Amino acid sequence: MPSTKSRTARSREAIFQAAMELCAERSYAAVTMEAIATRARVGKPTLYRWWPSKGVLFLEALTERFGEPYFVIGDTGDLPADLRSWLHGTV
Repeated sequence: MPSTKSRTARSREAIFQAAMELCAERSYAAVTMEAIATRARVGKPTLYRWWPSKGVLFLEALTERFGEPYFVIGDTGDLPADLRSWLHGTV
C-alpha cells in the first residue's frame, strides 16, 4: 500500500501538470480551480486545502518547474508592466 507521502506527491504533480496543460490549451484567465481538479482527478477541496487561490497554485507550479531564480521580478513601481516584462523574458 503506497504511503500518504507518495500519494500526496503524485497528487501534487498531477495538479501541477493539469494546471500547466490547461493554461497552455486555454489561457490563465480561462483556467478554473474546478477544471484543474477535474483534469488532475482530485477533489476541488483538495486544491483549496493546499492553495488558497489559482494564482498561488500557479506560482508554486511554476516554481516547482523552473526554480526560484525565475521569480525575481523587477520593481519599477508599475506592477502590470513589471509582470509583463518578466513574462516576456521568461517565455
